[in-house]
Amino acid sequence: MRTYPQNSPQAAARIVAMTMMADGHVSKSEIELFERSGARWALGLQPGELQTVVQAYCEDLLMDAYAAHGTDCGIDNATVQSLLREIDNPQLRAKVQHVCTAMAHADAHIAHGENIVLKTAEQMWGPAAPKPDAQARKAPRELSVA
Repeated sequence: MRTYPQNSPQAAARIVAMTMMADGHVSKSEIELFERSGARWALGLQPGELQTVVQAYCEDLLMDAYAAHGTDCGIDNATVQSLLREIDNPQLRAKVQHVCTAMAHADAHIAHGENIVLKTAEQMWGPAAPKPDAQARKAPRELSVA
């Protein structure tokens, strides 16, 4: 896996990408929610930058799979933890957790892989701080991450 600077928008976006890809694909509902919710802005990404990070993440998965197993593109717990360690800013962690939770709920089903990423983030970072505004009580489809 390539590395990104600590607490960078790209490091945050890769965790989001990992969540989105954890069920084997990125759904249209996830992309639409990401754009509609203001997540791009909240994470400090430029237009189109999420797609660049997702593509780089997929390339890294393929290279790691080829080197390690030849065919398996799964991600192991050590890698999940390593990527999560690239974020140590508490405010950015909370934003990433809220975005990842929203992405996992975007298709109305939390896949096993998505759950692993969310639970590992909670174990390493603690529970996401509740949002102080009324947005926090809305359904994940309407979640604001700003």
